[in-house]
Formats: sequence, C-alpha cells, structure tokens
Amino acid sequence: MGTSPLVDFKDTDATAVEKSEFHDHVSSSLARNRNSSTYSHASGTGLPWRKPSLLRFANWLRAELEVQGISCFAADRARCRNSRNHDVVERAMNACTVGVLILTKRSFGNPYSVEELRNFLGKKNLVPIFFDMGPGDCLARDIIEMRGELWEKNGGELWMLYGGLEKEWREAVEGLSRLDEGKLEAQDGNWRDCIFSAVVLLARRLGRRSVVEKLSRWQERVEKEEFPFPRNENFIGRKREVSELELMLFGSVSGEAEKEYFELKTRHRLKERRVRLEREQRDRSNRK
Repeated sequence: MGTSPLVDFKDTDATAVEKSEFHDHVSSSLARNRNSSTYSHASGTGLPWRKPSLLRFANWLRAELEVQGISCFAADRARCRNSRNHDVVERAMNACTVGVLILTKRSFGNPYSVEELRNFLGKKNLVPIFFDMGPGDCLARDIIEMRGELWEKNGGELWMLYGGLEKEWREAVEGLSRLDEGKLEAQDGNWRDCIFSAVVLLARRLGRRSVVEKLSRWQERVEKEEFPFPRNENFIGRKREVSELELMLFGSVSGEAEKEYFELKTRHRLKERRVRLEREQRDRSNRK
C-alpha cells in the first residue's frame, strides 16, 4: 500500500494528520508540497509526552497515502518555534480539503488539537482516527468527571491546561461524538486494516476513483489468496536448514523425526524429475 493524505492548496485536495516531528524548515516543506492532498497532524505529540508507536503509525499512514498519489503536508504545531512557522501551518490547515486528526488521550488537553477539531468540524471535512481508544471513550462528561480507567489520570477540566474556554472545548469534543461516519480506530493488531480503510476513505472523498478501484482489487485478491504476492519459483524449502539446526541442537536426527520435515519443491525441480522419469521409461522400453 501507499501513504498519506492531507492539505490542499487552492484547487488541490488536502487532508490533515498529526505528527510530532516538526522542524524550522517547514516553510520549504510547504513550498515542496504546495499541491499536496493532505495536511497531517498527530494530536498531543508536541508535549513532552511523545509516543514512538504514534509516530510510526503517522509515518506509515503518510507513506501509504503518498504511494497512492495522495501527497501530504505534515506538521506538529506545538513544535513550531516562531510565528512565521505557525502562519505557514495555519494557511495549510485552512486550505485543505480534508482534515485527518490522529487523536490520543492527550489530544483534548492540547490547544492546537482542539482548534483543529473545531476548524475541521466547522468545515465538515474531518476524518478522525482514534489511537489506542475508541469514539465511545471521548465523551465530554466522562472526560471532565474523570470516569473510567482512561480518564482517571488523563481527564478533568482539560481546557484549563492551556487557558482555553470551556464552551469552545465542549464544542470540539461534543462535535466529535456527533460524527456519523468516517471514524476510524487504530488499536494494537489492526494498524494495517485501519490504514487501508483510511486510504480508501480519503481517496473516495478526494475523488480518486482509480485509487479506490486498485485497492478494491487488491483486497479481493487478499480474500482469495492467503499470500497474495509473487512466489519465488527457485525456493527449495527448509528441510535441509531444519535438519542442520536440529543436528546442531540435538546431535543427530533419525527415526520418526525425519518424517516431520517437509520440503517445498519448485516447478523447476518438478520439471527435472518429470524429464528424468520419461528418460528412464524410454530406456526400459529400448531394452525390451
């Protein structure tokens, strides 16, 4: 698969995904990606808390989108070092067609994440990805009252962390819960499926019919074949390797243990065996 969507300029498409690696060269990055289809931000990563798995997921998503021809502008606004960089990123965010936010338990205490939620909800172009949590976990009442294991340590009046307004904070969180479609969950073990669904969803919203059709064909092939990749016809199997390993570990292999080995024969070796059998048959007939 390919990688990630988010910011659109003028006539181009755009999407937003949150990412926690941002440098002063954001302006040059914007210049290179002026026709990008997505804007990428991974929520809460600008704080001292930086989760490596979140960065890997965001990078994977971005890569998959770009492989499919959906370019992405990614930035962590919390790590912008001057007003110029903030202006550049805000222009990119405001110009995008679709906003993709990777939301974590730290997102609702991040002023930039809350602002982006309100921005994209207002333009009705938000695609949220819930990272290590689900949509049902993100209820304003539960967060404020610190209900449940998730919010016991991370909840409370989170707008107070950045000096925000409760009304604006509630608008963002409650607006998120009112979304009817396009909500994705990234949990341990389903990253590939989540990213696949995200790329298909974004391609549809951006009108990339060819991308949707290509991914649909790939998915159909996966459902029919256990291993939908070209096989190496020269692969000779693992019988010899397993035998040598067991010889090193246990000293010898004999008896019933030998029957437990399997050997994959390549088409080339099977063809050689068939030719050899045919030759032997001709030799026997000539002798008669």
